[in-house]
Amino acid sequence: MSSWQSRLAPWSAPPEPDKPRLPYEPGLTLNIQRIRPPPPFDHIYLPHLTPEYRTFILQNRVVDVDRLKSTTLVDYCLSTVPLPIEPLGETAVLKVDGVMAVGDGRNAQIVTCDIDLPGTDQHRMVAKIYDPLYYSFVSEESPNIPEDVVGLADGDLAAEAAAFECLNAPLGGKVIPRYYGSWTFNLTLRNQKRAVHLILMERIDGIILRTLNPDNYSDEDKLRVVAKVMECDALMEYYGVTHTDLYPRNIICSTDDLSSSKLAVRVIDFNSSVVHSLRGLVPRYTTKSLPESPINLFWKNAPDGLREWVPDYLREDEKWRDWLKSRWSNSPSFETAVPE
Repeated sequence: MSSWQSRLAPWSAPPEPDKPRLPYEPGLTLNIQRIRPPPPFDHIYLPHLTPEYRTFILQNRVVDVDRLKSTTLVDYCLSTVPLPIEPLGETAVLKVDGVMAVGDGRNAQIVTCDIDLPGTDQHRMVAKIYDPLYYSFVSEESPNIPEDVVGLADGDLAAEAAAFECLNAPLGGKVIPRYYGSWTFNLTLRNQKRAVHLILMERIDGIILRTLNPDNYSDEDKLRVVAKVMECDALMEYYGVTHTDLYPRNIICSTDDLSSSKLAVRVIDFNSSVVHSLRGLVPRYTTKSLPESPINLFWKNAPDGLREWVPDYLREDEKWRDWLKSRWSNSPSFETAVPE
């Protein structure tokens, strides 16, 4: 059967009698070990991987539909060769004390936790857990096709960790949550240990922008949020990361009072981000003293994910560009440049 015929052939997720109940709930205690995460391996990175790692990815993370349709989720998770990871020797005990976004089939699990890490006085953190057993085995794009859950979970870890490793020193605790490293732990299934990976982040008090209704705010307040997100994007670009997913679900506001002079925003969720240096590109901060102006970055249009927060009167190109120039033309924080 050809590849396209396999994709069209009827399929539904098989029963999973051996799949345990989702364990990520308050009271769970995990013994975790710090790791050096592997580089991201999406196709845009393949030419820049070491020959050994590239061979591993092509042999173990490029899976055809026929294989996925002939197995169960449990069997696939247990039979796949684990990613090569480097343990760094540090261990800790993580205790889950709350849930933020947890559910079977929702992909990464996000919980709050209590943990004692050497070198930091922070104990209340957020853990983002990439457990392929609780990713959806059914493709979002086509329910007739199984999802490569192991490749997806490993890819999420590798991409997100790479972005945090790049941005944490200059922007952690300011533009993004502070990052406390990548970790692994073991869970037992069918008397077999399987490794599950996670990252630890700062726990931020705030409001997800998605939960706010732009119709409840003035044009000035909406633009204040939009401008702050654009400045965050400019800073991330400066230090070598393109987020690619600047939507309200990935933006945390310090308050729902958008007129407050203390309003701050943080950007989260880097699993689809692009790290420039890992693609053979030179990060801007190595050659320029200032980030590129939001005027340049958003000259053609506002961030796609924030269009509902842009007032109607700025939907015309000329008025949008006038607003950009009025906001940043004389800003000392960004390189002064106005596109033609």
